[in-house]
Amino acid sequence: MLSDVVDIIKKASSPGGLILVLDEAQHLAKLEGRGDNEQRAMATLDMIHNGEIGAPVILLAGGLGTTELAFESLGISRIEESCRVRLGSLDRESTCAVIRDHLVHRCGLDSPPQGWIESLADHSHGWPHHIMCYVESAKECLAASGHQSTPASLQHTLEVGRDRQIAYYNVRAHGITENQRHIIARLFAKLPLGATVGKEQILCDLEKEYSEKEAGEVFRRSLRRGVLDERANGAYAIPIPSMQKWLVDLLD
Repeated sequence: MLSDVVDIIKKASSPGGLILVLDEAQHLAKLEGRGDNEQRAMATLDMIHNGEIGAPVILLAGGLGTTELAFESLGISRIEESCRVRLGSLDRESTCAVIRDHLVHRCGLDSPPQGWIESLADHSHGWPHHIMCYVESAKECLAASGHQSTPASLQHTLEVGRDRQIAYYNVRAHGITENQRHIIARLFAKLPLGATVGKEQILCDLEKEYSEKEAGEVFRRSLRRGVLDERANGAYAIPIPSMQKWLVDLLD
């Protein structure tokens, strides 16, 4: 089976090389302990990593904060710093430019009001998924209003977009109970957006209400779901500032 996988990669390669794209790469961790499947994945990744395919191969892997740990579980731990790209939010200028293009080409506004662009940028915080929450809402609300970019249709857009944001956060936090979310939220309640908390403190607070085993599983699930993300200093943050605000607001 390994030779089949490698043969496919070799046949797909050209003298100029091959680019392989792997999204949601954090799920590679599920192969750990899976016998032959794990061994085949390890061997294939190792050949790509060490340039043994016989042609230049670049693997572009994207995923949540546990992606590197997933690769480590399959024997790939030597990743150069220059090969790591930590994606964050867009800057203000780029956010506004993306929103304007969508309002024109997706939503049918020939000349989007600057107030619309600024408002959607304020609420999306520059995060691509959030931008699309508000763009899709704008498309629906403008269609319903006959493409009249009025204050009322803007307010409706913001309300529907916020509902989409909250739905996204609930998906990210799936499997983490309300009480567990509250415990995590209290750790960040008085901290500025983007602040970090040590793993020991997170586990300590969880263990006040759960067993050590259960607390560890909640912590790992929070990482897998992208509710928590490890930073370069070894501490943990809620990766999206507006998601941190959402979690803290759950305490009210």
